[in-house]
Amino acid sequence: MSNPEPNLSDGRPPLDELDLLIRQAVRAIEPPPNLYGKILAAAAESGSAAAVEAEGKLSWWSSLAAAGARLFGTARGAFDDFRVEVATVRTPQLVAARLKLDLRSAELSQLVDWLDQARAPRPDGSGFRPEGNFGPVGCKTFQWHGQRFSVICFYDHGKRGVHLFSINGRSLHHPPPEGTPQWLTLGGLPTASWSHGGTSFVLVAGGPGMNLGEYF
Repeated sequence: MSNPEPNLSDGRPPLDELDLLIRQAVRAIEPPPNLYGKILAAAAESGSAAAVEAEGKLSWWSSLAAAGARLFGTARGAFDDFRVEVATVRTPQLVAARLKLDLRSAELSQLVDWLDQARAPRPDGSGFRPEGNFGPVGCKTFQWHGQRFSVICFYDHGKRGVHLFSINGRSLHHPPPEGTPQWLTLGGLPTASWSHGGTSFVLVAGGPGMNLGEYF
């Protein structure tokens, strides 16, 4: 006896089509800016190593929950999002060598010139002064909410690193003020944030316990 044909007289689509519609509707939900970075930062601050190791495997249920939190006003401002992005996502990727630098060079002037030609923000006159045993190793550009930003990585002979991120301050809501840097530890990594001449900077230590005050 043959299987009966499914009854579609009620006007509902077949189950496979319904599943597709649900998937499309879920994909259309836009999570808050830098959802991934925020979750990593919260996990690191609470000491949850398992959450950090689960990088890239967050479910869309987490995205829905975070989107709801944003609707109730718990999301941070744009600059806070950017600082979390570079401290908890980009810097760990750079330290783990999961990101390839666009240009490798020990000459800071060459890196700055390359960023200038790439029309990317660069740390001209930033006030950052690395210690004598620290030297540049390379630079890279990124995109964040349609805005280009850059990083120049510095390392010492002991393989300790600091990473200087630059972004146009006009692309941020409430950029850090000019003058004395703001200090904050995110994901276990010390950060310093400040602005100069229309450009905003975030300096991120490559490991915990580093005193970034020595670089100004």
